[in-house]
Amino acid sequence: LKKALRAAKITEKKVSFSLPPASTFFTSLSMPHFKQKELSEAIQFHASRYIPFPAKEAVIEWNIVKKTETETKILLSATPQKVIEKYKKIAELSGLILFSLDNEVYIEAELLGKENHPSLIMDFGGKVTNFITAFQGKVKSTFYIEIGVEDFVRTLTEKMNLSWQRSQKMFFKNGIFHPQIKNLSQPILEKISFSLENELGNLKRSLGETITEIIVTGGGVQIPGVLEYFEEKLKKKVKIGNPFLKLNYPKHLKEKISQSKIYFSGAIG
Repeated sequence: LKKALRAAKITEKKVSFSLPPASTFFTSLSMPHFKQKELSEAIQFHASRYIPFPAKEAVIEWNIVKKTETETKILLSATPQKVIEKYKKIAELSGLILFSLDNEVYIEAELLGKENHPSLIMDFGGKVTNFITAFQGKVKSTFYIEIGVEDFVRTLTEKMNLSWQRSQKMFFKNGIFHPQIKNLSQPILEKISFSLENELGNLKRSLGETITEIIVTGGGVQIPGVLEYFEEKLKKKVKIGNPFLKLNYPKHLKEKISQSKIYFSGAIG
């Protein structure tokens, strides 16, 4: 981190870190109707029943995702204090002042999910794929699966006896529908689409939400054929998220930003 700051000639000391989704435990729960203060106290009291580590050793946050006639549906998140302390230590050892620390889930919902209708954000990364349901910038549900771009590259490497670099280059150049790749990539794509379809069904059953649009981001978006595959499979509109949409930037950067926007949701958020 120190080397990167020196290389970029960055002198600002205040820093905002983003936590990967896997560092925070998320769960949905239903509570009886309470006044706001009573609801907060009830959630804090019952949190230990829902999270897999001691509540007193975690930072607990929550938000209301839906109210029905009989109950209030809550999204609860818990981040272990030791994870937060680790990031504080990284900032300290790097000579930085930790200004804020947020989970990527909240950042991407705020940045890409501000529509007036529920959207499902899919962050197709190297090691994991994150799914976030957002409405007006707020998270309604989230989960992740340990499947990412590296699984496709690894499959090519093993099945075709290629080097990692050659497999990666071949995959990003030719895409998922190339004759040599299609059959190898299909099982992995099926696992991702199965998770998507399950989440769409869960949202319909538990929250009464119908998703009409899927927003994709992350390095996997660059793979030729990915957007078309999910549009055909899910029968939904699929588009690339643009974190720069509401930012002002020099016109000469437009082409470069268009090519690299999928990588900057966390940083811009």
